[in-house]
Amino acid sequence: MSTALNIVLAQAGDNLNVEIGAGQWLDKVAGGTVGMLLLWPLAVTTVIGSWNQSQMPAKVFNFIGNFVGQQKAAPKTQAAAPEDDLISKLERLSALREKGILTEEEFQAQKAKILAEG
Repeated sequence: MSTALNIVLAQAGDNLNVEIGAGQWLDKVAGGTVGMLLLWPLAVTTVIGSWNQSQMPAKVFNFIGNFVGQQKAAPKTQAAAPEDDLISKLERLSALREKGILTEEEFQAQKAKILAEG
């Protein structure tokens, strides 16, 4: 089961504004309706899917908060070599995929974009 989130990050001075909008609730409602009427075991998976999706914005906020906290705590160093920056971007992208924030397709698209820029 996939989760769709729209995440908008905007920097305002020293603040990072995060807006999260969830999508794909219609499939849960449709699955729940069919499950309740015909296939009651599907109702269990629908409830689990809906619960997991409702928890996703909190997980994203925590991830971003931890990431920003690590960036603030990290000592300032000289500019990284271009290849180090490329590797760092790919590692962060991979972490988002592993946490379920990005789908495989989104990961591959962003990876190609990063590699093309690098």
